[in-house]
Amino acid sequence: MIPFDELRPVGLAEFINQDKVKDRLLQKVEATERRGDVLGHILLCGPPGIGKKTLALALAARIGTRLRYELGSSIRRPGDIANILSNLRRGELLLVDQMHQLAPSVVEVLLPAMEDFALDVTIGKGPTARSLRLTLPPFTVIGTTPNLQALPVDLRAFGDTFHLEYYTENALQAIVLRSARLLGMSIETEGAQEIPRYGRGSPAEANRLLKRVCDYTRDYSQVTVESTITAQIAREAIGHLLGQSASLRPASAVGVVYLLRAGAWYKIGKSTDPTSRYSQLAIQLPEKPELIHEIDTNDVHRLERYWHDHFSRRRANGEWFALTGEDVEEFKSFRHVDLSGSLGGTE
Repeated sequence: MIPFDELRPVGLAEFINQDKVKDRLLQKVEATERRGDVLGHILLCGPPGIGKKTLALALAARIGTRLRYELGSSIRRPGDIANILSNLRRGELLLVDQMHQLAPSVVEVLLPAMEDFALDVTIGKGPTARSLRLTLPPFTVIGTTPNLQALPVDLRAFGDTFHLEYYTENALQAIVLRSARLLGMSIETEGAQEIPRYGRGSPAEANRLLKRVCDYTRDYSQVTVESTITAQIAREAIGHLLGQSASLRPASAVGVVYLLRAGAWYKIGKSTDPTSRYSQLAIQLPEKPELIHEIDTNDVHRLERYWHDHFSRRRANGEWFALTGEDVEEFKSFRHVDLSGSLGGTE
């Protein structure tokens, strides 16, 4: 079951940002309803904390059906997925979070069930064993993954794929204002502008930080008459939290934008802790990644966005690109970029 969070939107209308994805999903839902059919399978791709599970919940609310949640790594045996599928009713949604962590033996059962809405079950052993096909009511699988390339090829091609992107600071500000209202906290517009700078483009991170700023403000109001999150209080709270957590950094944090290769694909990403990031990728990716180059910068978000836009014509999926040798050499020509002014030039 997805952990309860009072700040999650309860429907697509409340889901802030990702407008292109929402519009395509609504078109898909409305077309399905007109046909009297069951929604086709869906794959949501995007970085952690970007709202994939929240979007699935909002979609279930829009359709008016139940959403069953399963973590990919927790479905260990073919019998586990067979039991899950056999308990679904017509039109229900099955959210498989971190779908790339499914065991190959589980995928072998899930794929034909998604296509044929049937399970092939073997009864008995040895010469007396016989095969029985169990018909399943039509259902919808929603898979999530941070990296499409980590999925088996057959799963990548099944259903419609939707890519969720990092949130802008303006979008995160709108989320902070809404969340503060739900938490019963008064917040000024200027106060709400401070938090997204440390939200790392993620609604989950922005809401987590807002809750801690709210706690600080309540403590602050015990010794003063001020109970509203102003810009000054937000800065003081964040400054206090910065002293406690090395992971809390502003959006313009110093770090690297890196280029690595896995198989035939190149990933352009950012990190303020590259050593830990490379270790994570080595575990997540199906092929061993090779680090090609790093660019030091004082604003990893802006520099990464620049390279993503610059190579947009080569984009394969999200942060993955089909780069040429000339593209790689162009990236490697940059060693350090200072974005206190404007982007340009090498050092």
